[in-house]
Amino acid sequence: MPFMFCKHGKENSCKILETIFYFRVDLKNNEIKIQIMEEKVNKTELYHEKQRLQYCAVHAINNLFQNADACSKATLDEICYNLNPSRWLNPHRSMLGLGNYDINVITMFLQSREHEVVWFDKRRPAEDIKLEEVFGFLLNDISKQSLFGKTFSLSSSFKHWYIIREFNNDCYFNLDSKLQKPLEIGDDKLLIEYLNTRLIQKECQLLLVVKTGRSGEDVYINKDAG
Repeated sequence: MPFMFCKHGKENSCKILETIFYFRVDLKNNEIKIQIMEEKVNKTELYHEKQRLQYCAVHAINNLFQNADACSKATLDEICYNLNPSRWLNPHRSMLGLGNYDINVITMFLQSREHEVVWFDKRRPAEDIKLEEVFGFLLNDISKQSLFGKTFSLSSSFKHWYIIREFNNDCYFNLDSKLQKPLEIGDDKLLIEYLNTRLIQKECQLLLVVKTGRSGEDVYINKDAG
């Protein structure tokens, strides 16, 4: 039975070390002996950036890399200007400059960090994904808003980016910036079930974030092998 515990770790780190002290009472030979046992276990502390304006691409990238400084509005805006010099009618972001960055911008940023995106073929089940090849699962869906306690979807031109990642060896978390806190999905099986429920939605798209040099052939299970 624990009677005291303490935690320590750096902010933005994915894991912290928790120390728990237990005591055990031995009543043999009418003597009371107290033994103190110390157990160190790894716990998960996730960096989770919350939604601001239409900067979900920034939040998704920072949540992916678990670093508040991985990406910024200024960085993605600069990529937009490299793709198209227009400052007002730039097709790769919101006309007002409030975010809503498209996949071209995200892809170029990830390439600068030695990662690529592979579009998942929705004709296939999520069971076909080689999970060990995927660094993160980037989903794009219709943006939903709440008003007076009711949730509704916006126009298809307003899409929302969010990320799912694995932590602590076989435990996946949804790091959607619109959530109040990270949502634990569970193990490989539960992740596949979650992805399949999302992929049946017409507007939902899944992109697999992988290391540079990997391709579609690398992220799908070859059912013909063997």
